[in-house]
Amino acid sequence: MADAVRVIRRSATHLADLVDGLTDVSRIENGSLRIERNRVNLGELVSQIVDMFRLQAVAKGIVFEHARSPNLPSFVWTDEKRLRQILINLSSNAIKYTLSGSAQLNLWWRNPVAEFEVIDTGVGIAEEHLDRIFEPFERIETVREAQGVGLGLTITKLLVDIMGGQLSVESKPGAGSTFRVKMFFSEATAPVLSKEPARLQPVDGKHRRILVADDDPVHLNLVRDILTPIGFELLFAADGEAALEAARQHRPDLVILDIAMPGIDGWETARRIRADIDADVPILMASANVHDFQRTRRPDDPHDDYLIKPYDIEALIQRVESLLSLDEGRT
Repeated sequence: MADAVRVIRRSATHLADLVDGLTDVSRIENGSLRIERNRVNLGELVSQIVDMFRLQAVAKGIVFEHARSPNLPSFVWTDEKRLRQILINLSSNAIKYTLSGSAQLNLWWRNPVAEFEVIDTGVGIAEEHLDRIFEPFERIETVREAQGVGLGLTITKLLVDIMGGQLSVESKPGAGSTFRVKMFFSEATAPVLSKEPARLQPVDGKHRRILVADDDPVHLNLVRDILTPIGFELLFAADGEAALEAARQHRPDLVILDIAMPGIDGWETARRIRADIDADVPILMASANVHDFQRTRRPDDPHDDYLIKPYDIEALIQRVESLLSLDEGRT
């Protein structure tokens, strides 16, 4: 029975990924996808992605390396969400198709051109297949266990094109692949941060305790990196049962629950926390599947707010501040 549930869950996730991917492709092709203009700390963005995939690489037994130009501008203008999506797609593939050796994400700056380089020592791609890899649903079956619906590179190529960039690939079977993205960025002035530290601190000086439950160590470490420097005390759990036990013992001020956890999922964990431990503790649900939150909210829903993964740093901080009422009375 447990195996059947896992198969159904994997199938549902695969279908949701397929629908999301097709939606993205459709929006890009019909011109309805809007490209934003954000002030982005380029070095910080790449460092976050490197930290995220370095953990995945270690879990797989390979090395994830990084190098960058020493003369990077502090800030540039670009669409942060779309650039992050491009780099995550390419880095994820590099690790997915590398069974041994290493993968790396490099960033080179030749004003005003940024060149992102994703290199792996993986299985590689035959020359006759290189023209096909950016087509929808084209998956070169080189690693049997590799998961995916065959839309990642398609979406990446379309995003690079509409952002005015250039994507190229060099590969050799058995020797790995190198993907390069070149983009023009105009430098941006640094934002005014004089009031930012005060905004991130609790108004009464009290340290809040936050329980974070997620079976993905990458997301747990990302939350730790974001919230620990601000002064929060963090508790971590890898599944629903562990989250319930931690909530009973430590009585958190806020609970962040991933929906798709092994055993008791996030929804059931939230209901048990509400019913058996603390009916009033704020609960923030998190999921990589946007469809989990598209239905109309019901009065008996066990959560106060939600957040889509991978986490947007500002969005996470804003949700935490709001749920803990830390933004009240700020000047």
